[in-house]
Order: sequence, then C-alpha cells, then structure tokens
Amino acid sequence: MLWILWNRFYTKTNSNMPPVFRHVPPLDLMNAMCKACGLTDVHDSKAFLKESIQLDLFQNYLPELEPYYVPCKARDFLLLPLTPQRAIVILRHVLKAHDKLLDSFEKSMHTKRLVWYRILSKLDTSDSMKEENKEICVEFV
Repeated sequence: MLWILWNRFYTKTNSNMPPVFRHVPPLDLMNAMCKACGLTDVHDSKAFLKESIQLDLFQNYLPELEPYYVPCKARDFLLLPLTPQRAIVILRHVLKAHDKLLDSFEKSMHTKRLVWYRILSKLDTSDSMKEENKEICVEFV
C-alpha cells in the first residue's frame, strides 16, 4: 500500500526523473561524468565508445552521486565494481533525469562490431521520429 501511494506521488511531482533517484543530480556532476566519457560537456554531440570511458575518473564521481539514488538502487548500481557497461547505465540514469537520452548505434570496422553512444536531447529524438514516420505509398500496376 505504501508503495502505491509513493508511486502516485512520485509520478505526479517528478515525471521526468527515473525511479532510481530521490532528487535530480546537479548539472555540474553530469558534465563531469560526460568528461570522463571523453566529451566536453552534456551538449557535445560527438559519439564515443564504452571502451573510451575513463573508469578511474568515472569512479571518483560515484560517491557524489550516491545521495541522489534511492538506497536500494544505489546498492545495485554504485556499490558493485564499475565496468564500462555499468558506467553506461549510470550515465543513462543521470541523463534521463535531465531530459537527455543516450543513443546507441552499431558500426562494423575491420570485421569487429562496435557500439557507439551519443547524447541527444528529447527534442532531437522527437523530431527524428517524426521524419521516420512519414507514410510511403507504393502502387503496383
């Protein structure tokens, strides 16, 4: 019962924040995490690989991020050993709280598939989805 009440309150007041956070993390912390990924700031649209994330630098920001996470989620995401994939998940959480998305796409280079990531605002994705949903009519005679 308590969960239902909390969930109703949470969705009304913090609709853009993912359910892993108690409060929205500050923007400067998000920019610092982006710098650990090789970007200049959150507005940098350059693509990066998860292998290019500086895990030791990223690890330094996790204690600052812990007060913003719900305690049970902090235990799952922040207190376990940091891997590149876990860093991507944490970055997705923080970006979503600030109305940003982490887009991923695959490229093959020299018979090796690589997953590239880039930061998009939600406005960018809605515009691109509108372009993709255009109707195409094909007539056969």
